[in-house]
Amino acid sequence: MLHRDSLGNNLEVLPGDVNWMTAGRGIVHSERETIEVKASQHRLHGIQA
Repeated sequence: MLHRDSLGNNLEVLPGDVNWMTAGRGIVHSERETIEVKASQHRLHGIQA
């Protein structure tokens, strides 16, 4: 999973990793699958709280 945000952070989150993020006013973020992950059949589980 690729995490990107409007502060310029770009991080690949691997299975078993935890990505801690403290959101602030006006910070935009997204999580997307990598091209390699999209190329194969897979399951994706995640939680965002």
